[in-house]
Amino acid sequence: MYTCNFNLALDQTLSEEIYWPASFTISLNEGENEISIPLSFNLPTLQDVASDLVFKLNLVHMSTIDLVTIKSSDYPSADSPHLILRNADGSSAIYHEAAKSNGDRLSDAIVSFLVDATEAIFAELEKKDFMAVIKRPLPQMSQEMMNELRLVYKDGYYFGPYDPTADYDDRFTIHPLGSAFSGLATLDQGTDYANVKGSTNDPHISGYSWLGLWASYYGGAQCCSSLNFHNFQCNNNLVGGHCLLGQHASTVRPGAYDVVFIIPICNAHNNNNNYYMSPVKYRRIIVLKSYLR
Repeated sequence: MYTCNFNLALDQTLSEEIYWPASFTISLNEGENEISIPLSFNLPTLQDVASDLVFKLNLVHMSTIDLVTIKSSDYPSADSPHLILRNADGSSAIYHEAAKSNGDRLSDAIVSFLVDATEAIFAELEKKDFMAVIKRPLPQMSQEMMNELRLVYKDGYYFGPYDPTADYDDRFTIHPLGSAFSGLATLDQGTDYANVKGSTNDPHISGYSWLGLWASYYGGAQCCSSLNFHNFQCNNNLVGGHCLLGQHASTVRPGAYDVVFIIPICNAHNNNNNYYMSPVKYRRIIVLKSYLR
């Protein structure tokens, strides 16, 4: 069984009312893992209450790199990071970020800590050898944009953005963004990436809407992420490129579990599979699922 082991250094300055250990060791198996970090309180009413910060880490062992995903504290899911209080009488209370405090000091302290702790954990994950991904809520989008941001999978593996003019046979399935969205991540400086080969080159299908999605998380791109890398002549027409790690444009290979992601690239790069890229200007990406089980 494949496992991934690492240690988290936990920020001790997040709160004066809630404490967690200075470090915490994590061992992940492939798939979803529930993690509980014990907490203590500097609040008179909670001196003897047992508490844990609970979150899930999903490990995917891929051909190019391991992916470890955590949900943000505001992700709309029952298993997003939360804090559990366990009373001596056996009762318990669960706090999510959405908990309404109404000025209650305890709720305010818990929610503030939960938000900061989740971001601190993700920041630590980003320092590790794997690719750390955080799953944040999708932005508010019009129905028209949602229709444009559909994805096509062939025999279960990522094929490319949906092209309304294409004729897909029964090997293909079309999925909304929500079911194929893995989260947000950052490429290491010097990482190589290339086009997903075979996906449409029509920028009205594969580029502008995807560029808008990237901008909704990271702000507007001003140039190609791989601007003039290896003296490639970039142009000013930007798209949200569908890319994968490595130096060779390729389809997503069955069984390979390649990392597929969106990053701003110029139209010249998008239409040329003979060159690979590197994050000269932008390193932040939107990660998509390369395989839908």
